[in-house]
Amino acid sequence: MSGGRLNMNEELYTYLDSVNDREPPALVALRIDTESDPRKNMAIHPMQGQFMGVMVQALQPRKIVEVGTFTGYSSLSMALEMPDDARMWCFDISEDWTALAKKHWQLAGLDDRIDLRLAPGTDSLQALIDEGHTGTVDMVFIDADKPNYTNYFELGLQLLRKGGVMIVDNTMFQELVPLSVSDEQIRAYFGHYPDETVEELTHSVHCIRAFNAQIHKDERVSLAMIPVGDGMTFAVKR
Repeated sequence: MSGGRLNMNEELYTYLDSVNDREPPALVALRIDTESDPRKNMAIHPMQGQFMGVMVQALQPRKIVEVGTFTGYSSLSMALEMPDDARMWCFDISEDWTALAKKHWQLAGLDDRIDLRLAPGTDSLQALIDEGHTGTVDMVFIDADKPNYTNYFELGLQLLRKGGVMIVDNTMFQELVPLSVSDEQIRAYFGHYPDETVEELTHSVHCIRAFNAQIHKDERVSLAMIPVGDGMTFAVKR
């Protein structure tokens, strides 16, 4: 049976959590530690983490690259399911945020398999290319500054092997990406933030709109966008 579409209201999300949630203790502890951070909403939703963990189980990737680590929920979600011989590179620019990630990677006994690099994401991706990893990476996850999404996508695509998977977060950007939503509506939505942050977020909506339009036409990948969390786009390199 098919027909119609889900109205993902709060009641349905609550039900979905009740029948879907299998958050392991290591991720519960990290999520609780992240609650004290004023930008805690930058972390992915546990439902996304669980989905990504299942993807790792299915794909059995040996090389994973993450652009945008924050406090480590997404990286730990994937690392907990990595094969024993797998390796992950995590890129971020904040030592403060990633200190919490490192703490929980160590608690999970995974810190020796994760290479954290603190530098702009484009620089770190290019460094992997220069180190000879082109065409060998199995999985790339992008969840960082939105104006650079196109650059991250292009560099990540170089690193991916044929059949490798790229996952891009926030591609629905809090339901604000439809072109019918005006800048005034976007600014009103983010009105509780300082003016500078509101302008940054408004610009990010435009960047996501442009990114979505660009990759929709990109014949180098097979594509699917799904409405989980803040929207996730899956691209498989052809």
